[in-house]
Amino acid sequence: LTRACYGYTFVNFLEPAQASRFWSTFDGFSQWVLPSKKTCKAFWSKPFQGLESNISRYRNSPVMHEGVPDCYKPVLFVNGVRGPFPPPTKKLRMPRLRNYTPSFSFERREESGA
Repeated sequence: LTRACYGYTFVNFLEPAQASRFWSTFDGFSQWVLPSKKTCKAFWSKPFQGLESNISRYRNSPVMHEGVPDCYKPVLFVNGVRGPFPPPTKKLRMPRLRNYTPSFSFERREESGA
């Protein structure tokens, strides 16, 4: 676990037209709010296609271990609302930590009511 963002996401669309609109909007997108030379590239996921396939792939992944903070785990949204990601079906090992010294860190700040 490096605590670095991999910079990718999986999006499962229910209708081909939705996927087509997303593809035409985001493939090649580079107008980020923060300065970056990165360009978005849309492509079909291989070999995992579909929601169930992706859930099966990640639910028993070491990243789902209880010792890994939730901010590093996959999330599931249904109709724009975050829902529970299905729990692991077997005992998981903690991911190996890699030697990694960040030049900056993303610390989660506790939100205060102030």
